[in-house]
Amino acid sequence: MAKPQRGGPALLIARPSQPGKFMSSPLLRYL
Repeated sequence: MAKPQRGGPALLIARPSQPGKFMSSPLLRYL
């Protein structure tokens, strides 16, 4: 998982077991 800039919100749905990990990650910038 380097830079999920291809599908930000898609990863959130694909990985609902680790929502905290995405919250602290820069993925929010892509959303």
